[in-house]
Amino acid sequence: MSIISSRSNGENKKINAKNIKYSNYVFTLTQEAYNTGYLTDVEMDIIKGKIGDALSECMYTYSSGESTSFMTETANNLLNSVMFAINAYLIALGDNEEALMEIRNESFKTLYHKGMKQLKLIMCEITGLLVKLRRTRINTPNMLYNDVIDTKIMKFLKTYNFATSAQSGEKFDYPIAIPCSKMVGIYYIKGYLMNLYSENLYCKEYGTYEISRLYKTLCDAHNMPYDTAKVNIYIAVYLNAVFANYLMKGHDNLHITYDDCIKIQKLFSTLTETEQTEVIKSAAARVNHGNPDYNEKVLNTWMPQLLNSIRHSTLKNCLVAAKE
Repeated sequence: MSIISSRSNGENKKINAKNIKYSNYVFTLTQEAYNTGYLTDVEMDIIKGKIGDALSECMYTYSSGESTSFMTETANNLLNSVMFAINAYLIALGDNEEALMEIRNESFKTLYHKGMKQLKLIMCEITGLLVKLRRTRINTPNMLYNDVIDTKIMKFLKTYNFATSAQSGEKFDYPIAIPCSKMVGIYYIKGYLMNLYSENLYCKEYGTYEISRLYKTLCDAHNMPYDTAKVNIYIAVYLNAVFANYLMKGHDNLHITYDDCIKIQKLFSTLTETEQTEVIKSAAARVNHGNPDYNEKVLNTWMPQLLNSIRHSTLKNCLVAAKE
């Protein structure tokens, strides 16, 4: 059943999910509920009071139960932490109606503690992802990649305080094929690691020699140092694998030359753009290792650029192509 207005204003309005932002879930959800008449002025005032109660609970935790005064900046950080934890619990419900019922019926102190339990669960998921990443890691000299797996995740796990700084997170320098730019805090970290794991799974299908040769060619072509090159290894492996398969080079062969790119461009020149797309997708389907859904999203993202490069005879700029 959809939530409709409870104010007698002559018309019933439904909650519009497009007006609700996960990054500020409680505020945007209650504001949308108020705008549609589901929440009254009195209920909105009560909710504001509940937020204050939850903040007091967080301050109590922060000060270890001792009475103390707080700087404005500290109080604001604690409030952000409270709301981030509450949002975590309510978002996990997966239903705006159910979330609104919780906001109406439960104290925010209760929601805050439920939120901390949800954050603990996400922490466990991140720990599990770290184990998977280490088991599937790419053998590469790229320190941006290695630092994520060897140090940065562990640093976050050791220092993260979901009780008083739940909104804090960590940013990683190694680029992933599908960025998590709309995610924040612990959600960004989980999303980033899930995507990186999908990339590891794909690369795991190819030998260390092939990936090392590909990576060296990529870095040399752009005059980048091997240890700090800000490139995504999976994209290089995936796109080369697709076109190497099209050329029937055999499994575990990622080597593409300038002449190969010219050959592909000539073969594609007789096809329509729709036909070109289908040929590329067919080749991709034959090397769809790891997480097929992730690979498909990446291919769809790259497809316009691939088609454009074929049309303008610049495919070697999209692939990692060796001179010979």
